[in-house]
Amino acid sequence: MKKVLIFGAGLIGGFIANQFSKKYEVIAYDGNIHNLSKLDAKITRVVRFVKNQDMYDTIVQDNPDIIVNALPGYLGYNLLETSISLGVNIVDISFMPENPLVLNERAIENDVTAVVDFGFAPGLSHMFVGRANKLLNKHEESVIHVGGLQLYSDDYKAVFSPIDVIQEYIRPARYLKDGEVKIELPFQTNHTYWLELLLGISTNDILLSGFISDGLRTLLTTLDVPNIREITLRTADHFIFIRSLIENGFFKEEHLENTSKVLVDKWKMTEEDRDYSILEVRSKGAGKSINHFMFDQYDEMTETHSMARVTGLPAVAMVEAVLEGKYTQKGVIPPEYVAQNDEIYDFVVEYLQNYGIVIIEGINTYG
Repeated sequence: MKKVLIFGAGLIGGFIANQFSKKYEVIAYDGNIHNLSKLDAKITRVVRFVKNQDMYDTIVQDNPDIIVNALPGYLGYNLLETSISLGVNIVDISFMPENPLVLNERAIENDVTAVVDFGFAPGLSHMFVGRANKLLNKHEESVIHVGGLQLYSDDYKAVFSPIDVIQEYIRPARYLKDGEVKIELPFQTNHTYWLELLLGISTNDILLSGFISDGLRTLLTTLDVPNIREITLRTADHFIFIRSLIENGFFKEEHLENTSKVLVDKWKMTEEDRDYSILEVRSKGAGKSINHFMFDQYDEMTETHSMARVTGLPAVAMVEAVLEGKYTQKGVIPPEYVAQNDEIYDFVVEYLQNYGIVIIEGINTYG
């Protein structure tokens, strides 16, 4: 039986671990015993806050067939680099601030498949941009709209690491305009959208506020597309609240630690919370437009949060593709490159659709 080693067993990492326990031997590492207590009994659970040299020793000791990196972003790069140096394949969903592509040559030299940013956004968002890039003769623009929001409530709850959410709110956002990298601070401009959310959520349009976010990452350099930007969607009340905190200095370095403590507690997801995830990527070029739409909501049958599903299932599909020999490309591979492989793109999309996640591709001509 093939062995999967998972670092990080929180909301998303824990979901991934439980999915794999049905088919593979799984070892999960996490510093929080509460997270590990929720895992399937078949999983080997180790309480450890793994860092630097510990990562190396742990991988050598466990000798896995593949690693899943579900650590917070500030730890993600170290694990990716360690896995590549040891010649172990890895699928990474950590939101690391570093550029993973700098490890590409080393991964090729060590015969490693390292699929990075393969979650929701980045992840599916980048796959859809890469898919549009393949289908359009001249890809001129892609705009990503993405949100993880609460059902039946205007309150915000962090459906992934609250620390990473805060970093998303304060990190200068890079985007492409006319082929040049531009920078804008989040929450400076309110991009409002009326999105009609059907599928049992609401029969009315819902007004959402969007802010530019630093989610392009590898897309800043990998594709020859002059205009790309990502807009993260929140409720209007949440947008006003965060902008007020920014304007009043609560995110300044001297106050950030205390602000983070308050927000992490305020945003903590409970078992009663229900969420939904929405992603729309609008692309155009040379008289053609391609829209990719994805929608998902909390699964009552399995009691699984939507963000765990839409972030975890792409990683699960990709790990399975690597372990079963469906995907053998070597190097550090972002989702937009994965989308160039029609067989794997279809495999991932169908994998998610089989779990009830709605994914629609629409192509229109104009001009």
